[in-house]
Amino acid sequence: MSSVKNNITLNYGFEFISNLNFTQALWVSYLAFKGLTLVEIGLCESVFHIASLIFEVPTGIIADRFGRKLSRILGICCKILYLSLLLLVNNFVFAMFSFVFAALSYNLESGADSAFVYDSLLENGTHEHFPKIQGYREIIFQTASLVGIMTGGLLADVSYTLAISAAIGIFALGFIIALFFKEPRVIESTEKTTMKALVKTSLLTLKNQPRLAGLMVYSALFLSVSATFFFYLSPYLRGLGYSLTMISLWYMINSVGSIIASLMVNKLIKKFDLKLVLYASLIMTMTFVFLPILPWGTLAFFFMGAFESILYVMMVHHINRQIGSEVRATILSVNAMAYSVIMAIMFPVFGAIGDRFGLRLAFTLMAILMACFVLGFGLWQRRGSLTGPRFFDIMNKK
Repeated sequence: MSSVKNNITLNYGFEFISNLNFTQALWVSYLAFKGLTLVEIGLCESVFHIASLIFEVPTGIIADRFGRKLSRILGICCKILYLSLLLLVNNFVFAMFSFVFAALSYNLESGADSAFVYDSLLENGTHEHFPKIQGYREIIFQTASLVGIMTGGLLADVSYTLAISAAIGIFALGFIIALFFKEPRVIESTEKTTMKALVKTSLLTLKNQPRLAGLMVYSALFLSVSATFFFYLSPYLRGLGYSLTMISLWYMINSVGSIIASLMVNKLIKKFDLKLVLYASLIMTMTFVFLPILPWGTLAFFFMGAFESILYVMMVHHINRQIGSEVRATILSVNAMAYSVIMAIMFPVFGAIGDRFGLRLAFTLMAILMACFVLGFGLWQRRGSLTGPRFFDIMNKK
């Protein structure tokens, strides 16, 4: 078996283990249990994303300069440290401190993961299979999330400490798997690229591809709203009297939607290409409207998970095919920065509205705002342009 095939196979195992996070859907309710208000919880998430903005490009450079393997090993170590600190949380300040390491873990993995897979395939001349592999990765991610969410709910109903401790043990196994990765070879310049030159090249790449930059921001907005709804749904349902086990069942429905979408995403990309960005964002807007309305919320949560996965896979695939290996991890990190900027603002504002007026109103207001955005954006695009040619003219091309 070639090193490339070993990388892909090992990566499947690593990503399954590293996404078995038993606290994924419950950390908001856990911090509430620890006595934090929704505003404070929102600010913890802001710290996560502000730290992400600080770490994103530097960690992308670590992956580009020192290797995807090292970046991913450091990422899983930081994830273990974050959960260890989370166990000790007893006040707002300590909670914020723990989220710095959560951000560092996310940043070290973000960009490096897809670049690792793409460059492994590129080395073997099979990079055209990347959308298919990406779909499989999304299936593994969502399956692991499904198992993790359900197991986490059962463990947390016994004890939050038990759930977090079990997650730490699982991630230690992921660290061992990552040690067996083999760094993929990429075509590099004979001259050693400086960090300053790497950042400059990345920014120049985006400047020369304004529609790519525009798509990155557009998709980041919808993924941010989806993530906000995903995390605040737990305390919302908790407030309605749902047990942690029942809440986990809701999140399982979301994961099932993502898994089904991941099975179909390769065919959908071949048929619709970038039109998927538009279609996914429109349907996600509808799910935002119906999510807080019971019993329709369960169906909306299913479709939100499905089209969030489609939007994410499509954008990662498009970014990878538009840029070179030498800046791939860095550009993917820049893509994540757009998401972090939006989340750093949106999450605490949403929490503040939830604290003052109730989460039901916060959900409703956000859904109305997104519906107005889609309508206004569509009308704007009929009359003008966002980045030179009409933003969605690219939807008519491959």
